[in-house]
Amino acid sequence: MVTSRQLKEKVRDYRRSIKHSWNLFRESRIGMMGLLIMVVFIVVALTSPYMGLRDPLDWWAPDEDILIIDGYFYGDTGVETPGPFLQGMNFRMRPGSGTTTQCDRLYAAGGVGDDFTPYALYAYRIDDGYEGKEAWSFPFKTDSRISSKVLVNNFGSESNAAEADLRILFGCDNGKFYILKDGFIDASSSTAPAGANIWSATLDSPIVGVCYYDQRGVNQSELNANPGDETEVRNWFAENPFNSYDLIFVSTANGTLYGFAGPARDLNPVTDTYNVTKPSMIWAESITNTTSLTYPTVSENGQYVFVGTNDGMLYGLDSVTGDLIPDWMGTPYSVTDGYMSTSPITVGNPPLVYTSTNNGLIHCIWGSNKTVKDGWTHEVGGSLEDGFEIQRNRVADGGNLTDVSMLPDGSYIMVGSDTGFMYTINAKTANVSIAFDTKISTQATAVRVAPYFDWRFSGYLFVTSTNMNDTATDPSDDFSILFCMASAGNDTVIWRKSFDGVIPSPVICFINNDHVGSKADVIITTLNYADNGNATGGTMYSYSSSGRVITPLPPTWVTDDHVEGEERTKYDTPESGNYYWLGTDAQGHDILSQTLLGSRIALLVGFLSAFFSIVIGVIFGLVSGYYGKGIDAVLMRFTDVILVLPSLPLLITFAAIMNPSIWNIILIISLVGWGGVARVIRAEVLSLKERPFIDSARVTGASKSRIMFKHIAPNVLPLGLLYMTFAVSGAILFEASLSFIGLGDPSSMTWGMMLNYVQHSNALTNWWWLLPPGICITLVCMAFFLLGRAFDEIVNPRLRRRR
Repeated sequence: MVTSRQLKEKVRDYRRSIKHSWNLFRESRIGMMGLLIMVVFIVVALTSPYMGLRDPLDWWAPDEDILIIDGYFYGDTGVETPGPFLQGMNFRMRPGSGTTTQCDRLYAAGGVGDDFTPYALYAYRIDDGYEGKEAWSFPFKTDSRISSKVLVNNFGSESNAAEADLRILFGCDNGKFYILKDGFIDASSSTAPAGANIWSATLDSPIVGVCYYDQRGVNQSELNANPGDETEVRNWFAENPFNSYDLIFVSTANGTLYGFAGPARDLNPVTDTYNVTKPSMIWAESITNTTSLTYPTVSENGQYVFVGTNDGMLYGLDSVTGDLIPDWMGTPYSVTDGYMSTSPITVGNPPLVYTSTNNGLIHCIWGSNKTVKDGWTHEVGGSLEDGFEIQRNRVADGGNLTDVSMLPDGSYIMVGSDTGFMYTINAKTANVSIAFDTKISTQATAVRVAPYFDWRFSGYLFVTSTNMNDTATDPSDDFSILFCMASAGNDTVIWRKSFDGVIPSPVICFINNDHVGSKADVIITTLNYADNGNATGGTMYSYSSSGRVITPLPPTWVTDDHVEGEERTKYDTPESGNYYWLGTDAQGHDILSQTLLGSRIALLVGFLSAFFSIVIGVIFGLVSGYYGKGIDAVLMRFTDVILVLPSLPLLITFAAIMNPSIWNIILIISLVGWGGVARVIRAEVLSLKERPFIDSARVTGASKSRIMFKHIAPNVLPLGLLYMTFAVSGAILFEASLSFIGLGDPSSMTWGMMLNYVQHSNALTNWWWLLPPGICITLVCMAFFLLGRAFDEIVNPRLRRRR
């Protein structure tokens, strides 16, 4: 039992030893310099959480600081919408020739069903000075919520506004299907459709989706060949009955698909155009009475219509008779057992039909006979099953996919996933061309809206993602990010912008000639949610698609390039008023916050990795050196294996196999960094165990373990501490190396990850982003190296300089 007197003596001995070591250490200038640098980094690491720094991953500079873009509809303020625009928006093009053809009106379904904001179809102006103002004196009120997308099509002249025949098609959740006519030049164009401009039909249940087929797209060559020969055109129609009139299809929630058609077209000999009048129902097909249908789609030649069900079935019907396509053998195509199919889309003739599921599959079949197109299968248990499985880095996405969107020529299709990724798939080769991650922080995102490729005006691809803000079950704090990408085949982000709320539907793009220099205008609508999860309202925004991001931002204090004869000036102060001492990275993250907070992880990795490496090395060295013989041979041969293995390639291999995590990196470095320490400790133990004081311990009956850990270990501990100082800097360098090559922990902003992002952003010339992590790694590693040199002089007196 240790007495108080013995305890005091030991404390006195330790204090004397520490004081002596400190006096020796203080004589080393390089040691004091290293200690000072180390203390500075330790203080920064301990105090950084209390400095009010910006989150290194979840905070980025406001859009007004990093995005140059023309904002319309009152810019970032937007226009408050009358209730949530759940179905998004649509637009109409004013007939004209050449550059006079442009958008002049927007339509949206909104309202909450009360006296102040009734369920209605709203129309908006877009011309400068009136943008966001209602185009109708009063909206077109409906008896219930509009439940389908609002479709807009001009079935008349596209070059003469007086002969245009614009129709607006939509359905409501009370089963009422509307077709409205909106004028361009007559007096009624400033008021909501009324009287003869309204047609409606009451169907059996809530309307899910509407699609139409404008027959002009197929028989245009025939019309051009016989522009004035009405008989020839009518005979051509008779020989192609499915093409004899415009078609409209409506799907409902109780599983019924309706087909509508206008009467035979009447040729207007004066304008040489065919007038479209009110439709009539030609058939109603009960697809299923157990589940709802999806949006229908019609093939390019108007011959077939396709519709899915929410239990994973896809049906193909004759567009005129409503009968199942004969070559389908009277049965639907099973998209996937028990999973919801999204709305199908078609391309080509004979048609190819695409549809996606909520388990990460995309199905592609020939619409004429429901056979699967070659290559659009996946392997399960050694056998091929229908559906193309979306993968990234050979790992299945497995998420709930959005509707599929497609390039006009059918060469590429785009789809989003609630895993936060957007995919572009080469439709010809059935392989993923782009897997774009919408996550720009550590928070989870989801792509729930189909990507939109604006092939008509801008040539850009627009992708929207929802950031759950770490609360997946509470939509009231969600925000959305809109990405404008170079094209469907190029994932370069032209610009991105964040919005409060959720973007519920794809953006729309249109030409507004008032906005000179803009490729196209972009319209976005957002939803705001209450705490109970109900959508309470929204906002409508409009921007130019010709925006650009100006990150990385230089430090706010940096001056412009000096022009001779002019005073050197600072860069423009950020509009938000934020001050960026070290600028921002390409994502808009604050470099100063990343640098200071990165010191915590660097020191954590350094100290823990070094500690575990030294512990393992000391134990191996003690046991091997003291026991000798067979144990020594086995342990040292294993140590030799660790020593001869190349450290960095081994670290890379382990890091690639294991999940990217700081703790895994610490484990990996610890497991491969102890070999040299074990060798040195073993050599010291071989010398110590022959000393007289060890013989005395044996004579007194001390056990082997007591001799090792009580008598030998304290004598090799200074040597272990010496190597620990070198191991700390080595561990920090190893972590930086792994992160730099992309094997670090993406959820932790380390100095190595900062350098990795610099490399991948091609920003090596942005010194304010490149130098801080590089200088910090250099200084902290130099500090521990200098400490190690000073400790080496204390442990090995022969290295001390003679005075």
